[in-house]
Amino acid sequence: KKIETDIHNLENKVEDRTHNLELKIEGNTHNLGLKIEQSKVDIYKAMFWTSITQQIVILGGVLAIVKWMK
Repeated sequence: KKIETDIHNLENKVEDRTHNLELKIEGNTHNLGLKIEQSKVDIYKAMFWTSITQQIVILGGVLAIVKWMK
């Protein structure tokens, strides 16, 4: 009887620890997903501002060439 009780208690502990690990993994996965989405937004912003800057530089170069040719 004592062995059966010990086995039952051990099974309960294992189930509890497994459940806690599952919750931690689920939380970490969710946090990772949020970080990935934020990184995407940051990359899109950087790409947008880089393209705007490049367009301004190109326009300035074209205007300088036109002014130099006159």
